[in-house]
Amino acid sequence: MKRIIIIAFLASYLISCHTRSINNEVKSEYNGRYFVDMDSESTPSLNLFFSEIEVIRLQQSVGSYLNYPFIKYKIFDSTLYFLDLRRHEILLFNLEGIFIKKINHLGNGPGEHNMICDFGINRFSQNLELLTPQGKLLIYDKTGEHFLEYINISEFVSAVHNFANLTNDIYVFYSEYAEKKILYYSKKSKSSVNSEYSLPSFIAYTHFNHYMTPFIMFSDTLRFYEAHNGMIHNFNPEKYIMEDFLQWDFGKYNFKLEKIPKNESESFYRNIASNIGMKYVTPFIHCVENDRFIIARTRFRNKFYTIIYDKKRKQNFAFNLLEEGVQINAEVELNGSFYSCIMLEDISLLLNNKIIGESRYINLLKNSREGDLFIIKYKI
Repeated sequence: MKRIIIIAFLASYLISCHTRSINNEVKSEYNGRYFVDMDSESTPSLNLFFSEIEVIRLQQSVGSYLNYPFIKYKIFDSTLYFLDLRRHEILLFNLEGIFIKKINHLGNGPGEHNMICDFGINRFSQNLELLTPQGKLLIYDKTGEHFLEYINISEFVSAVHNFANLTNDIYVFYSEYAEKKILYYSKKSKSSVNSEYSLPSFIAYTHFNHYMTPFIMFSDTLRFYEAHNGMIHNFNPEKYIMEDFLQWDFGKYNFKLEKIPKNESESFYRNIASNIGMKYVTPFIHCVENDRFIIARTRFRNKFYTIIYDKKRKQNFAFNLLEEGVQINAEVELNGSFYSCIMLEDISLLLNNKIIGESRYINLLKNSREGDLFIIKYKI
């Protein structure tokens, strides 16, 4: 499978080639609050953050086609796991982009399902786990071929959207529509041990929802980021509660839910959600972390912005475009590197001849076809 190594930097999708690049560097931080001046304008270079990027084309055919952008993906043991949210099956690729196999358990029998909304490899047991919106977690061995057991939390929450492993016993489930959106569940006792995190009911009519997952796994710490303001919390594995970890502070551009009127119509809230990113920094779409950076993806002034906290420099960066005219879209982290998934139709927004040279850029386009998907690997 063709592989392109670019000693440079690539970035995110859904951007305008004509938007102005904006960046600021702020060294201020106080008790977990990170101050970011969104009015300062500059454009950092790509090599300030990454030394190399790798572009990998996914091998797609009739049997391995993905319904992008209706996907979620994660990386385990050097394998890319893609959940196709339309066909409700898991497709596996290696890090060369070669298709490995498909996991499909559609049906009504034991170990089968009609729909999947999230998945993961349990970091304690290494088992593959598939979550249905109705609150059933189906557990298979690591290969995904042998059904082992299931967990059912439907008596505690009517609909669920994401989950993560907090301990060997405790699962954390997230529901967009529940009054208390975080549920802690003990597999051993088969019961809920706590629930928390309430938001106004109108949030259901907005786009303040996470793109793939609200959870961040850094080292052995499980974190949660809020979609409306980007605040990050740590999960306490002994008390089963969230504790504040990081709060971006954009000053007058901070978005606060309490400022939104209550008891209005659905159309009122949908209209606010569609335009709120013009004035405030919201919503937060992705948030990932490694030993060096915390990287968040958000919107401001009707553009996509990347917010980066550099742990080594103790410095914040916020920008729309880099000096090279591209953006960052870090969606997944593994072993210190960040990953992003894009399609050919977005390449012109992410990659140009200034990054890889005229001939290489032309060859990339010439040797690709409509619908091709690429994985971008950002190396520190």
